[in-house]
Amino acid sequence: VKVKLMLDTGASLISITSEVCKKLGIKEILNLPAIQLQTANGIVQNPLLVLDKVKIGGVEIETVEASVGKTMLGIDGLLGMSFLSNFQMEIDRIKSELILKPLAKPGEQVWDGKPAFWWKSKFKYYNTQINEFKLKAIHTKDLSTSEKKITKVVRFYEDLYKKLALRASYFGLPKKLY
Repeated sequence: VKVKLMLDTGASLISITSEVCKKLGIKEILNLPAIQLQTANGIVQNPLLVLDKVKIGGVEIETVEASVGKTMLGIDGLLGMSFLSNFQMEIDRIKSELILKPLAKPGEQVWDGKPAFWWKSKFKYYNTQINEFKLKAIHTKDLSTSEKKITKVVRFYEDLYKKLALRASYFGLPKKLY
């Protein structure tokens, strides 16, 4: 699905509209895990999903976290850091261009195109999300609905962690990096 996204380096995740979700074949948005996000318009509760692939220009990233946000005039969502953190980026204001470059320095060892620090930070991020949401679930034992919602988020990040670990083992990433 081809979409128009606005660059937002302050957004943690890519955000797409429910209309884009429908085009992608995602019909049950209400069944997705949801998290609170701080936006320019305040705190919102947005559904989470994983985009199998995101391609911008000549670069493509697999397994990208995204949220489902509000419809915005003239755009289909926001291009956030869940995609952009895979690159060194520059903005050429004169040409109105976003320049994406590999994270690895020339000659640096990579696994699936990513250097060791990328893998470490990705595993650490998923672990942090899992642990923080597990802690929230423990503290909301009285509210079974909230606990179920939080448990869905824990499973979401556990699944992402497992996918990343499988990818890491496939590309021969040393265990000490995760």
